[in-house]
Amino acid sequence: MLDMYQGGFGSWKEYKEDGKEKRSPTHKLLTNEEYDDLKSKIRGAQQEAQKAKEEASEAIEGAKRQIEAAQEEADHRIETIKAEVAYDELLRDTAKAVLINRERANKERGLRPKRDHTGYVVLRSQPTRYRRSNKSYVTLHETIIQSPYSIDFSRDQVEKQIFSELFDGQNLAGQIGISKRFDGSYDSLCMRGVPSDQNVVLIEKWSNCCLQDFNSGYWVCKFLHTKSIESVPENMRSSR
Repeated sequence: MLDMYQGGFGSWKEYKEDGKEKRSPTHKLLTNEEYDDLKSKIRGAQQEAQKAKEEASEAIEGAKRQIEAAQEEADHRIETIKAEVAYDELLRDTAKAVLINRERANKERGLRPKRDHTGYVVLRSQPTRYRRSNKSYVTLHETIIQSPYSIDFSRDQVEKQIFSELFDGQNLAGQIGISKRFDGSYDSLCMRGVPSDQNVVLIEKWSNCCLQDFNSGYWVCKFLHTKSIESVPENMRSSR
């Protein structure tokens, strides 16, 4: 590589550092090999710059995706919390409405103490002959319990509530000796084995258990079970 400057009449002259030059070099003169090497280095630098640009762009996009994912997760969590709060409020409102309805129904039916009575009244429990699929008969027991829910309520409004209070959450049926629920027929229970030490209630179809009693004006629950009821606590008896 030579240092060059342009002399008179446009000619190029080599700059020599001997102290006699009056002008400074303005250009470089490269050999073909040096020129090719320089172009190669420039291309390499351009490629490195492009690669760095692409990596930076990918990093930025990745960061954006992470931010968006974090935002979505935060939004989802916020909505979940809102839903949980709304559900808790609904449960409180529902529980309050159930309590008010029970106390009102207890007062109308003269059940005492109004606040402590379950609102459910065992109307009748008696043995009954049950015909099995093989046409043989077995003695089961049929019990009818009056609920605190007026027939002014629709089936959709009270069915699940009655079922929950009797057999699930509060398990009020347990107070009269019902120790287990079986969703199916007596024949299906026999295939699995009838527990000799348990009073099993049979729920073949829940809609057949929940009935409107137009005489009293309340919904009642009628169901079959495998053993007799020995006793009924005061908070599930009629006070009249």
